[in-house]
Amino acid sequence: MDRKLHLVYIPVTGVGIFSGFRGLDWFKYRLEIFKNYTLKSLVNQDSNHWILWLSFRPEEAGHPYLDELSEFIKQKGIKCIMTFDGLMYWDDKFAKELFPRLKNLARIIRKGCRERDFSNLLTGAKEIFKNKNRSLPQRLRKSLAHLADRLGTDWDWVYMTRIDSDDMFHCEYLNKVISCQPFLGALTLHTGYVFDAKTKSLGEWVPKTNPPFYTVIFPRGAFFDPVLHLRYYDGYRSHEDIPLIFDTRILPDFNYLVLTHSIQNQISTTPNHPFRREIQDLTAREKEEILKDFGING
Repeated sequence: MDRKLHLVYIPVTGVGIFSGFRGLDWFKYRLEIFKNYTLKSLVNQDSNHWILWLSFRPEEAGHPYLDELSEFIKQKGIKCIMTFDGLMYWDDKFAKELFPRLKNLARIIRKGCRERDFSNLLTGAKEIFKNKNRSLPQRLRKSLAHLADRLGTDWDWVYMTRIDSDDMFHCEYLNKVISCQPFLGALTLHTGYVFDAKTKSLGEWVPKTNPPFYTVIFPRGAFFDPVLHLRYYDGYRSHEDIPLIFDTRILPDFNYLVLTHSIQNQISTTPNHPFRREIQDLTAREKEEILKDFGING
């Protein structure tokens, strides 16, 4: 029988502009969102044959917020590994081409206009012209070595399931993932749900591209070796690329939930996002059952 390791990978800091960190208030807020939503959906899973992998910037190592988080996760009975080498895949906010960088600059300007605060404009403008992805091989090498020390490398397959720190999975999803027969490729999802934490409104999420919910299946030896790991990901620049670079199998719809919660603290998704579609004729009981499957009560 194949020995399969299933990691649920969540990059908490180090993603995108502003060094992937938007201040202590933002950090504290995002960890609360993670505990109250994402982590609840993981605790709610039918399967416990997976390990949570949280990645942070080096600056967060030893932070008291993370001491509290580690204890909280331990109390929930979840096995968790934290690494402090930043993001573990290519950050599409730092592509070499000029157009993506100008898009980042436009995001910074819009954020400043929305919040009437341009104090971060100069810092953000300088950052988007850095090549953050240049250090990815070194960062990946350090984190994979740590994982190897903790987990060993005697696995036939490694399933790496990715989700953001403010989104959620259906209670049956991780069991569906690890139940899939291994192959050289990736598992993806298409349509899901979207829930607003403030208004409690529930809708469908119908993206035009591949959403940031996927599982890459690594064969023996390819996951823990940083060179082979990056080679396996060759061509990846965004979650939208997954079906282009991997043999992809699509799992059933409505296994993920995008959470909207705060314009100021949300990285990219907004309550009025064009991917959102209202659900017609949904009864209160049906809505309650759907939310319950994602670990949301009330």
